[in-house]
Amino acid sequence: MSDFEKRSNYNKDAGVVQVKIGFEKPVLEVELNEMQEIQRQRVKDVIQAVVPNGVLHGGTYTYSNGIFKIQEVTAIIEGEIVYIPSLQISAENDDIIYIKVWEKEITATTVMKAYGNEQGEVIPNYIVDSRVGQETSRRIVLAYDLVKSTESDGAYLKLGKIKSGKFEKEVKEIFKIDELITREEIEGMFIEI
Repeated sequence: MSDFEKRSNYNKDAGVVQVKIGFEKPVLEVELNEMQEIQRQRVKDVIQAVVPNGVLHGGTYTYSNGIFKIQEVTAIIEGEIVYIPSLQISAENDDIIYIKVWEKEITATTVMKAYGNEQGEVIPNYIVDSRVGQETSRRIVLAYDLVKSTESDGAYLKLGKIKSGKFEKEVKEIFKIDELITREEIEGMFIEI
């Protein structure tokens, strides 16, 4: 039986950028997990340094008959990129709507959802390899859903508020596709000497 109690010894404040493995020395699961966490944190750090929290241009936001719904939105939340095909939540006046993201451990018996969307389509759980026939590892999924409070663990992106029966969008659009600089514009910025 596998033991999954200890995930890693990783401490992002330690400044570690690599795990060095010695010849003929045992490699522990916490070291392999730490290698993944180092790389993931470095990617998140780059995204956070370049891209603020918000949504990419596009998608739809609707509020009707007490249901708020978003569709076809890509959000950036604390360095995580989240694609949202569709989410909805019941809401009323003065409710604030957030996207919540959090890490969720997936076992061989967990119901898996497409893209980590807690309201998404159920997809096959592939964790048990038929060659072994038992759980040898687990997966960490970046799960997400719509919520109306920020009282539990996770990262949040405020989308807006229901006011006078309408949704008032407050989330920042990071950029619009038509506002990106083209290659021709970049080349035009340089002066030949």
